[in-house]
Amino acid sequence: MSIEETVKEYQRLLAEQIATHQQELDELSRQLQPSASIDDLTGLFTARVFREVLLREVQRARRYRRLLALVVFDVDDYRRLVDGAGAREGERVLKELAQIVPGRVREVDIMCRLDVDEFAVILPETPIQRAVIVAERIRASAAHGGFALPGLGGPGAVGISAGVAGFPDDAETADELVERARRACRHAKGLGKNQVATYTETLG
Repeated sequence: MSIEETVKEYQRLLAEQIATHQQELDELSRQLQPSASIDDLTGLFTARVFREVLLREVQRARRYRRLLALVVFDVDDYRRLVDGAGAREGERVLKELAQIVPGRVREVDIMCRLDVDEFAVILPETPIQRAVIVAERIRASAAHGGFALPGLGGPGAVGISAGVAGFPDDAETADELVERARRACRHAKGLGKNQVATYTETLG
């Protein structure tokens, strides 16, 4: 075999290897896509999906002059729950909470897990007053969910604090909307936990 033929054969084999590698990368990407979009524990959308959807919904609300609301909530005293009942019990509570909430929102609303015990619900075409009602339904469902927590007060011991903010009254961007809903959530905790607060309330 001449040098020219050897080089061509090498190039052919290299091209085949590159093509095979690309196919493997594409397959891996397809396998990873669900895990990147769906939270393994709760089955809810991930924080990455949340950011993409919220940005899209804010852009849509701005373009068509529509309302948009965001509810951010987390489990009160989650660290104490885990310390007292164990990490497995804590995960079970999060999983059960994720199963309770969808029945309290519309099909068009998007619920995501943002952090360990932090969740958010994006509510398109929704005024603040309506979002507060949704948040209160979520809070009440958690409070009466019958969570069995050994040593932590028995069934119903889980409370959540929720914050509500809206576009365009409270925020002009997706980042502002998240920050202000979280601020409202912290305000709810400061008021005694297990309740709902709006961003407007934090302004005094």
